[in-house]
Amino acid sequence: MGSGKNYHYHSWQQEKHSTEKGRKVWTVLVCPHRLDVWASASLLNQLGGLCGNYDGSLINEFQSRSGTNYDTNPWPIAFPSAVSTTSCKDLGRRINAVSV
Repeated sequence: MGSGKNYHYHSWQQEKHSTEKGRKVWTVLVCPHRLDVWASASLLNQLGGLCGNYDGSLINEFQSRSGTNYDTNPWPIAFPSAVSTTSCKDLGRRINAVSV
């Protein structure tokens, strides 16, 4: 979540969706081809990353690691390419990242 804080959440499976719900903090709905995130207003100006910056500004919702802002409409094809990696490490194991 970018703030260095730990958030507890509950997770459950519902039809083809997996939902994780924070204790009045945040909710994540995972679908086969989409990820929806709802954050509490208490997290305003505390979040950043692939889901946007949650600072009330639409201008920087799709921002690369270098600080470049990408347009939100039409669907930002350049943004996923700007944040993708060729590989990443997960728990000490090397895995291939999804190519966008």
